[in-house]
Amino acid sequence: MRSDYRQRILVVSGFLFSCLLFIAIVVSVTLYFCLSVSQKQAEATLAKEQTKNIVAEADKLEQEIKSFNQKLSRLNKNGTSLPITAVVKSVLSHPIFGIVLNTINYNKSSDGLAILELAGTAKNRSQLLAFVETLRSDPAFSKVDSPVSNLIKESQVDFSLSLQINGQ
Repeated sequence: MRSDYRQRILVVSGFLFSCLLFIAIVVSVTLYFCLSVSQKQAEATLAKEQTKNIVAEADKLEQEIKSFNQKLSRLNKNGTSLPITAVVKSVLSHPIFGIVLNTINYNKSSDGLAILELAGTAKNRSQLLAFVETLRSDPAFSKVDSPVSNLIKESQVDFSLSLQINGQ
């Protein structure tokens, strides 16, 4: 009798354990699919937002480029027949070892002349003088001004040059 009772309890507890295990598996599978769907929706929303951000950045860059192009076209129409890009290319086409250009400014003087101002550092005075001579020989510039202060130091010379653009 006791053995029969133990056997029934064992069968009933095994059946209950099996039922609990089955319920746990069903709940786990259901949760897995729900979370999987939620994750996919979140990823899709994130992708949409990233696309919106990229489009917004592209629109902003496009507006900046249009503004810059308008400024360049105004500069090209102010007093010189050469486009400003051609003038800058002309300066950069004279590579002299040891010359580093830090700034290039385009200005219009009070008498209407187009002036390109350069500032930078030369490794030594002779390299600076060679650079100035190559600019003076360039037909894009009618005048190249180099202040005497450029020649004070022998090495690591900080310089500034003023170039009058030809074609006025």
